[in-house]
Amino acid sequence: MKLPSLLVLLIMGLFSCTQTQEPHAWLEGDEHQRIDTVARHLRGNDLVMWEVNYRYNKLYEAIKTSNNEYALYQLQKIKLTMANGAERRSKRKKSYEWFFANAIPPMEKAIIDQKDPMGEFKVFTSKCVTCHSMENVAYMPIKLPWLNE
Repeated sequence: MKLPSLLVLLIMGLFSCTQTQEPHAWLEGDEHQRIDTVARHLRGNDLVMWEVNYRYNKLYEAIKTSNNEYALYQLQKIKLTMANGAERRSKRKKSYEWFFANAIPPMEKAIIDQKDPMGEFKVFTSKCVTCHSMENVAYMPIKLPWLNE
């Protein structure tokens, strides 16, 4: 007799803890309209580049302190972020692909082989500048972290 009562109480307790999700008021319309709203919030390339800038600075710090694992992690995150950006902003895809082919592999190799990763980081930075030029946004500066020490 006690076991069924305990089971009922347990089930009631579980269901009473379940919260119902209210739909987000800002996501209105059908599924396609809601997806468009989320895409608008992700914006174009500016949020991608904001994260790339953050990761770029962390990559520099990792190289400076010889933290190779962290440097590779940051480089992989730069690539992932940019790959997602290329998917979202197809008009920038050609420049992203150029960067993936010309900037990422030598930086990765320099970190793995420990063959002057800081020197390669400076070359990597120049490739960032080249990529900005390819996109006609050369006016967007790239902070050179080694100059601020």
